[in-house]
Amino acid sequence: MGDITAEFVEKIEELTDRDKIIKDYYGREYSVSKLNPLIEPRRDTIGVNTLTGFAGYINSVHQDVVVPGDFIHVQNHKSVLFMSNINSLQERTAYSSALAHGNSFPFGQYVDLENFIIALQVHFVQDDTTANILQIVGNIQAGAVTSYSDDGVSQGVTVKAGITRVENVPLPNPVKLAPYRTFPEIEQPYSLYVFRMRQNKDSLPSCALFSVEDTRWQLEATDRIKVWLKDNVKKELPIIG
Repeated sequence: MGDITAEFVEKIEELTDRDKIIKDYYGREYSVSKLNPLIEPRRDTIGVNTLTGFAGYINSVHQDVVVPGDFIHVQNHKSVLFMSNINSLQERTAYSSALAHGNSFPFGQYVDLENFIIALQVHFVQDDTTANILQIVGNIQAGAVTSYSDDGVSQGVTVKAGITRVENVPLPNPVKLAPYRTFPEIEQPYSLYVFRMRQNKDSLPSCALFSVEDTRWQLEATDRIKVWLKDNVKKELPIIG
């Protein structure tokens, strides 16, 4: 009986303390109870890697009626979210997200000739510029480079063209290239790069691409994503970004 009484008194004190307010030396008030809001259940975010999959989810899979406050948020050139209206706790839910694969080309680093040739074909839109670069670097063989010319702006390489003949091959600079760095459904933005070659001791030369532009291409990509979504999402949703 004594144990029950003690437990009962302790419970009463606990309930009483829940609403207890204390003040510190400066008069600031504190509640001694821990008040945690009840969290509304949320559905898992559906993640995809393409705009086609993102639009497909909104058009076909998302069964809820679109309500005022739902919207599409183009965060940047590689991330898009389908967001809900604000709930009772002033929070939003991401119904779906699209995240584009990044470009793994080693910009700003010298790469051996063979890997540079492969990477240039894998990570860039193929056009006349890439074809020109590939033709230059693809014809260089071990021992074929006899000298380099470099005035800080342009660069040239002297290559053996036969048993006795040599020719000076100017390297194109700057070069306008379109790396794959946003969603594949849109046209990849072009940027300017400086193409450089460096002689390695007792081996083939190495190549590098250095970016000479700012991030304006990201804004260009974001605008193209918004246009694509406007044309392909069938439901009436505001698109911000």
